[in-house]
Amino acid sequence: MPVGVFLSGGIDSSLNTALFSEIAKEPVRAFSIGYENDSSLKSYKNEFVYARKVAEMYGCKYTEQELTQKNLMDFLPEMIHYQDEPIGDPVCVPLYYVSKLARDNGVTVCQVGEGSDELFGGYHYWKQSLEMERYSSIPFTKPIKYLAQKIMGWAGQKNTVLYELIRRSHHERNQIFWGSVTSFGEEEKQALLGSAIKEQLKNYSTWEEIEPYYKRYTERSPEKAPLNWMSYFDLKLRIPELLLMRVDKMSMAVALEEACNFGS
Repeated sequence: MPVGVFLSGGIDSSLNTALFSEIAKEPVRAFSIGYENDSSLKSYKNEFVYARKVAEMYGCKYTEQELTQKNLMDFLPEMIHYQDEPIGDPVCVPLYYVSKLARDNGVTVCQVGEGSDELFGGYHYWKQSLEMERYSSIPFTKPIKYLAQKIMGWAGQKNTVLYELIRRSHHERNQIFWGSVTSFGEEEKQALLGSAIKEQLKNYSTWEEIEPYYKRYTERSPEKAPLNWMSYFDLKLRIPELLLMRVDKMSMAVALEEACNFGS
């Protein structure tokens, strides 16, 4: 059965490729996706140069595809169907096309490197949360945080990550880290609700949903530390509910099986 790897040239996928090459009896099939005119894109850049280097280093049979705006527009109706739920995750687009690229080239199973960031602290948002945790542990910082929050509110910065982290740090019963996937802060959520629902949800926040996880963590963790809590919670929620879900749906849309290698 033909097996391949998704290769971006980053640490996770490159390590996957290296380990896979050690045991493979034939050249590893590696697949990469990039973007047309990527110089105008701030967040999504072609990584072909890195993927090609890794593929050459390990003697892979390498295939790449450059995506265009037309690819995105053509796929949107299908993406809504395949997702089967209202998630606006742009990563689903390249995931679908790299899966299709592998399947069109005769590969039926691909190795995917999800899980590394959760195990090894690879998210920038974690760093922000840790810095806020350390700052909050300094005595007499509460008035400063209160003033900073007020100034940011007056400046129209309520929809920023920093504002939400400062807001959470005021409440001693709450942890600052509520997971890596945050679309709306608590004050933003309140602004979206009607008065009747607001009354029903008075004194209720997202933390009430997170608290059972935190209770289990504190009961079971042999070493309680902010970074350990972040890893625990994202492995419990982010990995199954977002990362593995989107990989599974986009790959199965083209009948490709994916093998997720935690900690790769």
